[in-house]
Amino acid sequence: MSNLPKLQAAAADIIRFAFPHIRAQAEAKGGKPAAFYFRFVADFYAAAPDGISQEDIDRQDGTLQDALWSGEAAEYDVPVQPSNPDGDNWLDGQSLLYCLGYELSEQAACIGEETGDDTAYDTARADFENAVIAAMQQCDREGVFGNRAENGLLLFAYYADVDDEHKPEAEQLLHRSAKALNGKKGYDRIVAVGTEQ
Repeated sequence: MSNLPKLQAAAADIIRFAFPHIRAQAEAKGGKPAAFYFRFVADFYAAAPDGISQEDIDRQDGTLQDALWSGEAAEYDVPVQPSNPDGDNWLDGQSLLYCLGYELSEQAACIGEETGDDTAYDTARADFENAVIAAMQQCDREGVFGNRAENGLLLFAYYADVDDEHKPEAEQLLHRSAKALNGKKGYDRIVAVGTEQ
């Protein structure tokens, strides 16, 4: 049985919770979110939602990518919804998405240790990434992000530690998610580097 439905449901819950927090914080500073995204790291299950304002992009006089990689963009404070607020284990204080991803990662690592094959871990990572993308699509259909044709909000996911940079461009999370979640103009705006915008 696939883990995708549970992962997708947990990711959708985080998005429904996080996006209003990010939007409110951007508006409190007199701006608006230009993009909502999940920032991944090598431990894929630690992916976190975030956003970037148009003002942060403009401040860099460049592209969305320039603003993300500059380290100057504001990071929004999105409280974690603990999976078990009454628990005494460190994992209880993490989100359900984190816990499900961590469990998936641990299972895959055990399989890899037994077999000497990393395929299970790569599959777990891909399942997690795909669940986040599917959850963003679901929340977009639900209207969580408002009318994106009007507000121009971009959606994507990427590895902040360039963990998938060795892959062909079409297989990188940034490109896959930007293509799945946006039209061509939005995709081009997300992946543009330097002064390509």
